[in-house]
Amino acid sequence: MFKTVISIIIPVYRVRKYLEACLDSLLDQDFLLPYNILLVESASDDGSKDICEDYQRRYHNVYHYHYDKNDGISVGRNLGLLHANGSYVIFMDGDDKVEKNFLSSLYQEVEKYPDVQLVSAGYSIYDDSTDSIIKHVPGVSYHGSGSKALEKLYSSKKYNPYCWAKLYKREFLLLNHLVFDSSMGMFEDMLFLSLVLANANEVSFIKKSIYLYRQHQESTVHTCKDWLTPHFECFRKVKKELHRYHKDLEKKIFKKPTRKIYQQIALDCEKSSSHYQKKKVTLYKEAKSKLKEIYQHELSR
Repeated sequence: MFKTVISIIIPVYRVRKYLEACLDSLLDQDFLLPYNILLVESASDDGSKDICEDYQRRYHNVYHYHYDKNDGISVGRNLGLLHANGSYVIFMDGDDKVEKNFLSSLYQEVEKYPDVQLVSAGYSIYDDSTDSIIKHVPGVSYHGSGSKALEKLYSSKKYNPYCWAKLYKREFLLLNHLVFDSSMGMFEDMLFLSLVLANANEVSFIKKSIYLYRQHQESTVHTCKDWLTPHFECFRKVKKELHRYHKDLEKKIFKKPTRKIYQQIALDCEKSSSHYQKKKVTLYKEAKSKLKEIYQHELSR
């Protein structure tokens, strides 16, 4: 029996319209080593469950795990991590797609650097209404420590803050108890990625835009009006966790409310939601003000 190299974890909840395209893109990979797809489906009443069952029936490497209650995407990802048996794991959203060389491109870095604990790639924004790519967001070229990459994440808009388009060493996640915070409704992936980088000795970033992030009218990008509040909640939690285990790193990144940090928060909000794109000046001022409030609160505790 061949050992599974990569397990792809996909939380599934009401994505019937997009799920088949997502799965077809994963099943049409040029990657030649064993991999599997884990569909963690939670109380989907739109036909998503039927699609999961159908693909499990048709493909030997697709597994469907049904749960009667939807506890959110973080719980789905954590459950998928428990079910995974691959040496490496990938987290993917059920309404996205990937390029044919997605798995092979990520795994090439593992072959090049056998001790690497995270590999990250770029992505493209895929417009559902036009069925086309509207923007390429290439990654950066980097190989080194996770802590240095985390510093760059908080100071450069070129670093992808999402949990997808990345390959993680499963044993590394389990040994360090790195899971998603189910209490967060948004930016849970940025918190997860920040803690992964803080604990990783060796990571690798590549430029290829090989993940297709789909934007559609039902997505949070179009429906959410307040991205700053949950972003600052994520910021507080990252700072708190680093203070517990990585104080030197916390001091480097969060020594004071620097211009780089509040600009990065504003940039993330601007990239995430079209709601902010016409009010950049207001956005930057609000981000700066809220950041100062956090530091005043922390100092007064």
